[in-house]
Amino acid sequence: MALFSYTQFTTTVATGPNSNFTDPLPLHFVHHLSKRVDAIPLLFIHGWPGSFMEVGNIINGLVNPPNKSSPAFHVVAPSIRGFAFSPAPKKPGFGPREAGHTLNSLMQQLNYTRYVIQGGDFGGCILRYMAGDYPSSAVSVLDNF
Repeated sequence: MALFSYTQFTTTVATGPNSNFTDPLPLHFVHHLSKRVDAIPLLFIHGWPGSFMEVGNIINGLVNPPNKSSPAFHVVAPSIRGFAFSPAPKKPGFGPREAGHTLNSLMQQLNYTRYVIQGGDFGGCILRYMAGDYPSSAVSVLDNF
């Protein structure tokens, strides 16, 4: 079995003006860029008790599809707060809606003003809030809850 190498980063994001949770938050994420100019930004939100590693087996196919007729993606796979390398919030009030605000802030920070989202399990709960709160940014969602 081959070991996959993730391109990983950390940053600090805010939940944004729509949230009551105003503390800046450290966030870990994986970011793989396609070389295709028509690549679509894809936010991949893991489930519970999962992690960003859920996307490992499919990143290469998303970033470098086997043929030009298949869509290519710039993949962003964050660690939800309290999972893997994103520390848990230290005060109450951080739930799936706040996680959505945080992940939208991450996508904006990466200069992805419009993107698609895939979420499973708990990630599916988060993307539902994101779709409602950011309809001009979250242009399509796939919820495999």
